Amino acid sequence: MDMFRRENQYDKHIKEKIGEVIFSNIRRETKKPPASEIFLDDYKKRYQTFFAAYSSILKVYKKTGKRKIAEAQLPLRLEIDQFFNWIREVKAPKDSPEKAPYRVGEELDRFIKSNTEEYIISEWEYLTKIAEYNYPVIIKTLGSADSIKNATPDKIVNALMVVHAFYSTLRFHEGGEEQLKADFLRENDIEKIKSTLTYLLHNEDDDHVTRMGHCIYNPERKLTYFADSCVQETLGWVNHENIPICNDRTLKSIRWLGFKIRL
Repeated sequence: MDMFRRENQYDKHIKEKIGEVIFSNIRRETKKPPASEIFLDDYKKRYQTFFAAYSSILKVYKKTGKRKIAEAQLPLRLEIDQFFNWIREVKAPKDSPEKAPYRVGEELDRFIKSNTEEYIISEWEYLTKIAEYNYPVIIKTLGSADSIKNATPDKIVNALMVVHAFYSTLRFHEGGEEQLKADFLRENDIEKIKSTLTYLLHNEDDDHVTRMGHCIYNPERKLTYFADSCVQETLGWVNHENIPICNDRTLKSIRWLGFKIRL
């Protein structure tokens, strides 16, 4: 009788005497991660792709040595954000970003450079409004944990109206700005609003991608009428780490420039 046959008979004898034996150190159940962790992991990967593209654009933009607005009045990341807005309005309206060719290397750098130089000398009045009104308004109310804590609900929402992604949700609220404000405050407790914004903008324990991910996917942080573009854009407006604005408009502009990025 060969060795394998003897072992099989021995196993059969054990099963007849004591039943099936399963050793816990051999067979372990694999615990499936919660959906929130899966979403957060995917979000981090997508954001890193965006940030790599943005960093390339920032590098080329800086090489021009020119600014439309002085840094003391407006951070460079917000001037570049308006460069993306200019692309959407002037160069890539509607669905053209999806049809744009991919570019790499020197071709990509030259294309970014030619467009940034054109933008810098162009008339773009909205940038002045941002520097003189929008940025001071949002910084005054959301610029620190204390300012958020002491702000009235009305001031909180007025500051958020600066955020393009939030303001654009007006189309879903019959009654205009006042209705959006009323709906937002009705559906979200003001203390949760303040807690979420404080965590998003001023928490020092978690990195900014994790904070954005939690405010998008974690029910304890997520706000009604404040989706992913709102979260990403708000952090882009208010931070001390030069984190750029990331929203649908930004991604489409980056795609139009030639980057392989998921829309």
